[in-house]
This record gives sequence, C-alpha cells and structure tokens, in this order.
Amino acid sequence: MSSIFQDRSLLDPFKREAFGQPTLLTPHTFTVDVLDWVQAPDGRYQLIPRKVTVPELEQLPVPVLRIIFSPLDLPSSATAEGLLWLFDHYAAPSAFLAGRLRSVTHSFGALNSINGYNCSWFHYLCKNITVTHDAPGNARISDPRPGAPQMQHGDSTWIRSGYFLRWAVSSNGGPEVTLLCFEASKFLKERLKDISPSSIPTNVVRDPYSLFAIILEELSLQMDNTVWDVMDVFRQIELNTLTTMKDRESFTGLHNVSKHILFLQESAEATMLTLKKLSWHHQRILEDVPDGDRHATEMAQGMLTHAETQFQSISLRLKGLGKRMDNVIALSFHLVTQDGNRIMQADSSSMATIAFVTLVFLPVSTVSTIFGNQFFNFDPVTIRTSQSFWIFWVVSIPLTLLVLLIWRVFTKGLPPGLYDAFNLRRGRWSPQ
Repeated sequence: MSSIFQDRSLLDPFKREAFGQPTLLTPHTFTVDVLDWVQAPDGRYQLIPRKVTVPELEQLPVPVLRIIFSPLDLPSSATAEGLLWLFDHYAAPSAFLAGRLRSVTHSFGALNSINGYNCSWFHYLCKNITVTHDAPGNARISDPRPGAPQMQHGDSTWIRSGYFLRWAVSSNGGPEVTLLCFEASKFLKERLKDISPSSIPTNVVRDPYSLFAIILEELSLQMDNTVWDVMDVFRQIELNTLTTMKDRESFTGLHNVSKHILFLQESAEATMLTLKKLSWHHQRILEDVPDGDRHATEMAQGMLTHAETQFQSISLRLKGLGKRMDNVIALSFHLVTQDGNRIMQADSSSMATIAFVTLVFLPVSTVSTIFGNQFFNFDPVTIRTSQSFWIFWVVSIPLTLLVLLIWRVFTKGLPPGLYDAFNLRRGRWSPQ
C-alpha cells in the first residue's frame, strides 16, 4: 500500500527479528486459526474453521467473513516473518504497527478507501492479575511465569492484544470482511466462533463494526472479572488490617496491590477514550449509511454505547477501590507507628528504672570507693570494722537524698508541698 502516512521503517524491527538483515524473504510457516463464513448454494451461511499456515491463506477462496487468530503482533524470531506477510497481504497501515511497537496503552485509527477497502484498528493493554488461593482459602496475587521472582502480591504480566478490521467498499465484488485478532483470549475466540450464521448478512456485512462491539463487550467482561479478583484480595487485606496484627499485610504487599489498582484504572480510562473515538467515528458512518443498512448500524452503535458504560462502571469501582486502598495503607501506617510507640514507651520505662537504681547506688558506691580502705581491716583470721564506720552512713545517706532531690527537681520540679512551704516562708519574711 502506498500512502503519505505509511512509514516503512516501522517494519525494520520485524525484519531484523525474522532475517537478521533488511530484506524480505519467503513467509515463515507458523500456523493461524481461521474462521471462514461462506455462502452455500442454497443461500445459507456456514462456518468453516481451519488451521493453516500463513502462506496458505492466499490459496483459500475469499469468504464473506474471515476471522484470523494470530500470535501477538510483536517482533520475535518465531513469528516476525509471518506477521510481515499478514501486514503486507492485508495492507495494514504503519500506524497499526506503531501502536504495538511503542507499547501504547490504547489506540484507535481508521482509514477509508485504501485500494478499495476501509479499515479500522485498535490496541488493548491491561494489567494481568493472577489470583490463587492457599489452603485456608485466602486469596493471593502471584506471578504465573515459571521461575519469576515471587514478591508479595506481585505480578508483572500484562494482557495485550490488537484488532485490525478491513472490509471491501467496492460494489463490483461481493461482501468481504476480514478481522485479524492478535493474541485474542480463548473466551473471545469462543465468542466469535459462536456468531450466528444468520447474523452475517443482516449485521456483520451491513456494518462490520458489529465485530468491534462484540470484542469490546468481551474485553469489558475480562477486565470486570480481573477487578473482582483484586477485590477478593483486598477484602482479605482489609480484614487482616482491622483484626489481627500477626496477619497484617506488609507494606510491600500493600504497595503491589495499590499499583495493580492504578494500572487497572489507567486501562479502564484509556479504553473509554478509545471507545469514545471509535463511537464518534461510527456515528459519522451512521449519517451516510443507506436505509437498508441503518438498522444494523444503529444496533452496532447501541452495543458500542453499552460497552462504554461497562467500562465506566469498572472505572467507578476502581476509583472506590483505590480510595479504600489508600485508607488501608494509612491505617496500617498509623497502627505500625502506634505499635512502635508502645515499644518505645516500654523501653523508656525500663531505662528510667535503670537510671533510678543507678542514682540510688551512685552516692554509696562513690563514698565506699573513697573511704573503703579506712573502714575495714582485713586480718588473716577476722575482718574488723573501724570505729569510724558511722561516717560512711552519715555521708552516704544525705548525699543519696540530695542526689534524688536534685533529680526530682530537674525532671519534675519541686514537690507541691515543698513549693507551698517555700512560698509561705517567702511571704513571712518579705518586707511590708
């Protein structure tokens, strides 16, 4: 496809992965799942599922509707060559490749009347949350990758997919609608496989955006289930925070759960922006559709609006969950601080006791050090006490009382009775 908007340099990462050199060779023979809806001689539509290699797609007859399930549209040595063939065969614009290579959260684009076809596309990126349950039934988040480091409630995996829709606008040939799904979930595959053959001529052919409505509805269900899984984990954290200290979640786990909620919130809001742009573009189509196709287009518009409200509901739930998570983090911080204060108070009380005992024995030990050799005579048979031993007590006891009084005044001030007596004496001797 030749276009002013085409950037061929975006193909270079795929070429380097596929060949190690910037030249396009024959397509790689990785396989894709294909769903073809064809019209039988009696006029009815029937589904033909296939599993074929990428080059074999060109040999198949062109059906009314073809859905291709391909691996993720990221350059890798196993799929890059086949992906290049798909991009070239179905004239995918470079903007579709740019969204994946730049890891955008979400994107939507559309081009009309390109070599007799219209096309639209969008990418989807959402945080993946893998929730497991231990023996007591507590919900935990874990990383499902083999050998991945397991942090508390840590999961570094993501849900990524891309969707490219193309349909013929020429009146010469028959209807031709093609949908490429990159890394579609198994639930979406089953949902698209269950499309009623009778709806092909009445809905899909008349308005291909009906397929986007189905995909976005399924993505909303997928995100909704993820959010409920996170809420199961959060309820356990909240219960442990409010009840037992020994089961209280660490700040590492709280941080990871809060981070997952932020990522999910970003995904929900970005998907709503994508839906708004897609719905706006579809409404412009609705203004010019023939009367025979208007009913199908109105139905597709209604389902797109429904999908948008689903993501709005998810976003509201995530906002509430985020605020509750902030409350739990703040409460945990204050509880930990309170526990630390109790420990510091216990330590302070112990240190005060030690200091008091030291003050009591300090004068005695000081006096005994100074006069000890003068009070005791050590003979080989007996120990004789000096007649001046009373001097030790006369000096030690008043000195001890003096030290305790000084400590009491220094730490807590004068005793109330002594303070009142002191003021009374001052008043008695003060000049009139």
